Parts: sequence; structure tokens; C-alpha cells
Amino acid sequence: MVDPRRQASMIFVLVAALFAVCTHAHETVKAAFESDFYDFGNYYFFSKAASQGYNPYILDGAAVEKMRQGYGISALVLPLTGHSPIFFFLIRWVTAMPYRAASLLWLLLNEAALLASLALIARLVLEEVPDINRGFFIAGGLFFVFAFHPLVENIALGQINFLILLFFILCLYFLRGGRHALAGVMMGLAIIIKPNFAIFLPFFLWKRCYRLAACAFVVVLAAEIAAVFLYGPAIELAYLAVPIRNFLLSSPHATSVNNLSLWQLMSRLSGPGAPGGAAAPLMFPAAAVGCLACAVFAFVRTKGRFRRVDPVFMLEFSLFLLLNFIICPEVHEHQYVFLYLPILLTWALTMQRPQAGHAALFLSAFLCVALRYSLVQFSAFHTGVPAIFTGLKLYGIMAFFFLVASMIRGGTPGIERR
Repeated sequence: MVDPRRQASMIFVLVAALFAVCTHAHETVKAAFESDFYDFGNYYFFSKAASQGYNPYILDGAAVEKMRQGYGISALVLPLTGHSPIFFFLIRWVTAMPYRAASLLWLLLNEAALLASLALIARLVLEEVPDINRGFFIAGGLFFVFAFHPLVENIALGQINFLILLFFILCLYFLRGGRHALAGVMMGLAIIIKPNFAIFLPFFLWKRCYRLAACAFVVVLAAEIAAVFLYGPAIELAYLAVPIRNFLLSSPHATSVNNLSLWQLMSRLSGPGAPGGAAAPLMFPAAAVGCLACAVFAFVRTKGRFRRVDPVFMLEFSLFLLLNFIICPEVHEHQYVFLYLPILLTWALTMQRPQAGHAALFLSAFLCVALRYSLVQFSAFHTGVPAIFTGLKLYGIMAFFFLVASMIRGGTPGIERR
């Protein structure tokens, strides 16, 4: 006989999931008609400019604006880009179409990448954590995935994050099947698009996945060499200077309210109105020490040779994914879609062996990163003591970081440390 209370809970979760899915569908259709796809507009612009012989890393504002109008791009384009020349070469095919047609095709491709990633994550988690209610996991998972404001940001901006997410999941799938070289290729492609994910190279070396790490490195190196032949050394050198520029833009003297990183939180806290003005210069070193401590903690917690892609290894992979958001000097909300793996994995493990502490930490972390939180839009919260409230998203990342670390250690019954 079906438990009425269990049936009622399932119906409630299913309704919530369907509401979230329909909201996502609405936002996608709305974006198709109304969005200028700001980030995709920048991809399109700089790819087209590079193909015409311009150096995309040194164009000034006046030149960018004149060229933008000539290319028929409705989105705002800023004269700063951090993507690699080979990235612009790989997506150059979209510039053969008018901007509006290209942006709509880009939206469809990214939706396909998102759905493929979610299907693969669900399959991987259900195969590795089998003793859970599959229907409840899927319904709850749909809610957690689609009731997620960073997802809306991705759609509206035309970001490429869904494709990177797919590369991550394919990396795990190939590694699971023993195809380390193909796994390395997937990781290499992700690093080409977002170099900050090079943090996974030391992770895989630490786990003694030498072949995977070597293949990823070769893919990245080959891409940079190819870029020199395609565009010339001047453009490649200009691109390699981008990390220095980004770090300077993230300095204590250059606060950005849209940057959700630990570094920028410290910059805001050290602004006017901060307690103990004499301690303000110590904020950045404090951030550096905090990042180093988290990195050391992650390496210690993931100690041990790789054996197979089981729940523990997926948690370890997730821990380094979360570490990236803690130590990276530039973090934006749309990048949080990479959290789908740790979110769905910890959801399944919390279902498998419910613990009040883990459940509370999971829900609080999810609310922090998932909700639309706009205090950064108010100038009163930009600097000084009130700025501490702009770090809610970062606090959610930290909560997930320690939740995952706790589960690796064996805080979840049934998962043993190797």
C-alpha cells in the first residue's frame, strides 16, 4: 500500500519541479525574443575582428563601437576580452551568419548542451548512488536545476558555460570507461575556453591520472601554438598578458560590484567605512592566506590514488570545482551553473543517508547560490561594513565546499574514504 504522506510529498516536489521547468522555458523563449545576448555579442565581435586581422586585445573603445555597428551587433561590446585566440578561431563559423540568426542558433546549441549535461549527470549519479528513490531524486533535481537564478543569467547573456559543463561531464564519463586520453582532451577543451580551470591539472596529477593530465596539457599547448600560426605572435602575447590585467582590475583599488570573488569582497570591506582603517591594507593578504589554506585543505582531503569514478571521486572533483570559485580573482554569477554536479551529487547522497547537519548545510548553501540576490545594486552596500552582506553567494560556495569535504571524509554513512 502506498504511504499517503509519501505520495503527497512526491506530488508536491513534482509540482515544484514542473513549475521550475516551465519558468525556465518561459525565460528561454523570452530571451530569444528580447535579449541582445551580451556575452555572445562579445564572442561574435572579437572572433570576427580577429578573422579580419585585428588584434582583439588592444582595440580601443572608439574602434570597437564603430566596428560593432558595422557588424550589425545589437549587444554592447566592451574593449576588453579574456578569451584565447584559438577560442575565437573555433567559434568563427558563427560569424558567417547575421548576428541575430547566430545568437538564436547559439541559444539552441547551449540549451542542447545543458540538457545533455543534466542527462549525463543524472545517469552517472543514479548508477553510482543506486539505493535512492529515483523519482524523488529526479523531481527534486529538476527543481534544483531550474529554480536557479544563475541559469537565467546564462541564458540572457548567451554564455558558453553549458558547453564547458558538458566537457566536464564527458571527462568524467571517459575517465570512468578507462579512456584517459579522451578525458584529457575534454578537460583541455574546457581549459582553452576558461583557463582558470587549469586548477584541475594539479588535481589529476595529485590523483595520479598522469595520462589524463598530460593529454589535457598537450591539447592546451597545441591550441596556443596553433594560435600563433593562425594569428601571429603579437596577438598571442597580448592574450597572455590578460591574466595580469585581470589581476590588476581585481586589486584593492579597483572594486567591481559584479565580481563575487573573495578578493573583491575583501576589496569592498577595505573601502570607506571599514572598521579599523589601519587594517585595510591587510585585506588582500588575508584573502591570499585564505585561498592558500583552502587549496591545501582540498589537496589533503583528496589524498589517494584514483581508482574509479565513484561517489567519492566525484566529490573530490566537485571539491576542486568549488575551490576554483574560492581562489579565482574574478567570479560572476553565471559561472555557478558549473555547480550542477556537486548540487545533484550532494542531493543524492543526502537522500541516501539523511543527516540533519548535511541537509541543513545543503539547503542553506543552495539558497545562497540559487536565489536572486541584488544588494550589490545598492551603493550603500558597495564598501565598508555593509559590504559583508554582498558576500552571500560566496558564503554559499564555502558551505558547499565544506559539505563536500565532510562527505569525502566519511561524514555520509556508506561512503568510505579510500
